Amino acid sequence: LWVAHHDAAYAWAERRRVETHPATGALQIVEVREKVVEIPVPKQGDLFTAAGRPAPRLFERLGADDLARIGVPADWVTDVLCADEERFFDIARHLPPEAAERLLAFATDGRLPAPEPIAASADPFDHPDTQRRFRLLEDAEELRAALDAPFERWAIFLHPTQRGLVARRFNGPARVVGSAGTGKTVVALHRVR
Repeated sequence: LWVAHHDAAYAWAERRRVETHPATGALQIVEVREKVVEIPVPKQGDLFTAAGRPAPRLFERLGADDLARIGVPADWVTDVLCADEERFFDIARHLPPEAAERLLAFATDGRLPAPEPIAASADPFDHPDTQRRFRLLEDAEELRAALDAPFERWAIFLHPTQRGLVARRFNGPARVVGSAGTGKTVVALHRVR
């Protein structure tokens, strides 16, 4: 799950657990807090901007069930519900990437994208969110082949989000936006193919 020098690897592992999210069914690496301290949850009126007005909470229209549905680990629900814009970016780096991305989408356009529903009995490794982080290798030969693959093979690997864009049927033109190196050209080439 993590490669680093001995002490750094153990320090990383001490603060993480791997679990299947109860609502989404995806495997997640969840960051665990080192120390649990009871902190009173601030009320809307307790947080103020520099202008003296209350700082708006980004997710005040959402509830704990909404956050669970998009993959926010239970340990982080209260933090997310109380987050204003500045605090959200600090919290987001501790969340599983798919949960942080869905929250950012909500903060941006007010829509909460939900993951594809899967059967409760489904294998967590088959979940698209799991496939973003985990790859099961059957044997040492498969690992050796992956590590020895030329860069060209790695460059055309599709992330599940990219795979969705490649396979999706659009009713007209579509625009894919992303910063440099995010794989826009790879998506376009797969669509052309």
